[in-house]
Amino acid sequence: MNSSIAKRIVNALGKDGLRPFAPLAYYDKHMDCVRVELRDCSFTEERLNEHVTFLEDNYPAPGRSAVAGIMFKGVKHLFTKAGLPLEGVIHVTTILNQFVKNYPELVEERIWKIVNEMDLTVDMSEEPDSLVAA
Repeated sequence: MNSSIAKRIVNALGKDGLRPFAPLAYYDKHMDCVRVELRDCSFTEERLNEHVTFLEDNYPAPGRSAVAGIMFKGVKHLFTKAGLPLEGVIHVTTILNQFVKNYPELVEERIWKIVNEMDLTVDMSEEPDSLVAA
């Protein structure tokens, strides 16, 4: 990156504005979706069904899963049917486990890879600062 551009970015954001990527999960109230991003990469969205979209790494490292994340759409409906709270902080593994129990069609190897990749939580608050990393 051009050093003058980098300096302008640092001046605009401050030194705390530029942080290394950390896996995260968050609720987007406007889109009514939970988005789980496991790594910082170029990805393609692959829709599994009306509620689940996988984020597939365009250039995964050799031997690494192409799954870079997952997105659940229609969260209010899905959470209500699965008996999950629509407020507070929830572990992503809890969400996935409930979804698999209530929606067996979601049982897929890529979902289990996400469950096993790391432990994330999502804050269902409407605050823009509700990003929670492991």
